Amino acid sequence: MYPSYVLSCVLFLILFLYECICHTGNTPRPQRGIDIPVFYSLNQVLDCFNIGEYANSTLTQKVMYSFEYGCKNNIPISRIRENPFIAIEGNHKTSRKIIARKVAKRIGASILHNPPKCLYHLKDMFQYGTLIRKAYFALSMYGSAYTANRLLNRWPVLINGYWMDQAAYAISKANSNASLPLPGDPAYMFPEDLLKPDLVFYLYFPDNLHYEQVTTRSPNSWKPKMLEIYKRMQDPKVIVLSTAIGFDGVVTMIENEIFNNLKDKYIFEAQPYK
Repeated sequence: MYPSYVLSCVLFLILFLYECICHTGNTPRPQRGIDIPVFYSLNQVLDCFNIGEYANSTLTQKVMYSFEYGCKNNIPISRIRENPFIAIEGNHKTSRKIIARKVAKRIGASILHNPPKCLYHLKDMFQYGTLIRKAYFALSMYGSAYTANRLLNRWPVLINGYWMDQAAYAISKANSNASLPLPGDPAYMFPEDLLKPDLVFYLYFPDNLHYEQVTTRSPNSWKPKMLEIYKRMQDPKVIVLSTAIGFDGVVTMIENEIFNNLKDKYIFEAQPYK
């Protein structure tokens, strides 16, 4: 019985270490990374493809080829840019998409989505709920960053959903409301090797905006929790806006916030709408 118990412990340890490798890679991660499945570097993402059952698989080869020659294209991420990079997040994807398009049109920005075109054709290749699928979408963010980097010297770039979107979801799933990491916790640390937005807008879509004649649906308890997580994310700056004021009102507020926060950093061709 004793040898059997030892063998069981060894097998459990091996599986645990494999899961940790997918999170850590060769780059140190925040202390809370063990219990929160968030990727904090490109190395952590790549290790999930290069270690374990997906190592050297045909699927991994397709992903790596598309990333290297479709997304990166041997162009390094530049830390100096001439136009603002804005991320739009939110708890209602349809509203977020509509508002993102309106803002992009208003400020003359190129709009990006995740996954980017260079990896989009692979989005259905990974099973839902698996760590490797999470790694694919994390890699997609880096692909979008390379695309944004190529565009930012020409015009502003707005991205619909970025790192905070995935990180907030993972943090929410891993913690109860009472145990959320405190502001300043390493769990909220934006990856150092990922193109950082100048501003992040979190669009809060309240439950009472849903019109239903007959419903027993309870309010979405996860919404206040996600809102609190975004409020605790401090770098890059997160601005929370409620869609209760209407889409056009939100678009105008976003434009004004972009101008007011970044007018000393970038040259804007026109004043925002009032």
